[in-house]
This record gives sequence, structure tokens and C-alpha cells, in this order.
Amino acid sequence: MNHAVSFNAIKNKAFDLLYSDIDDDDLFEKLTALFLTNPTIIRAERKVPRKKHSPRNQLNHAIRRKKISF
Repeated sequence: MNHAVSFNAIKNKAFDLLYSDIDDDDLFEKLTALFLTNPTIIRAERKVPRKKHSPRNQLNHAIRRKKISF
């Protein structure tokens, strides 16, 4: 799953919980469980050779193509 998509899904769910009318103990438990979820799969000992990019390509990605999520 895309990191930005999963981050936004967790963020939206957290805001929904904060605006709901549940008591503080249940809210704390639900938020704790939500933030402990793993938004992406981490594969143990995965060694994949990565393609090396030139500094020009890295700059182009940072300026023009990188999606900024907040």
C-alpha cells in the first residue's frame, strides 16, 4: 500500500474518533490501537538491490514529482 494513502487513512480515522462522542478511556484505547497498526508490510531481511539515481534525477523527483502529504 502507498505510504501517503495509508497515512491519510489513519489520520482521517483518528479525526473521526476525536470528533465522536465516546468516553475518554475508550477513545484512548481506540487511538492507541489505531496508531499501533502497521500501515505498510515490512519484510524481514529483504535485500533487494536498488537502482542508483543520478543527483540530477533525485533533484527532479524532489522538485517536480514527489507527492507531499500532510
